[in-house]
Amino acid sequence: MQSPEWQPVLNPIANLVYAARGGADTVICDGRVLMRDKVVLSIDEKRALKEAKERGARIAERAGLRDRIRPTWPIV
Repeated sequence: MQSPEWQPVLNPIANLVYAARGGADTVICDGRVLMRDKVVLSIDEKRALKEAKERGARIAERAGLRDRIRPTWPIV
């Protein structure tokens, strides 16, 4: 659940159904290696994922969606 396509994780079941997917091992763009062996080299991935999670939560809160997208059962 730490990969980019899962962020933000506001409803893990919805993320599993709609966002979970396989990915590439290596990405090269314009001759520059951006990702090798599933490790992102071009940005600070942990920082970007943390920021995506925080921004997603703020957007959901401001839009009044937080309670509507939260699962109705406890997530442990």
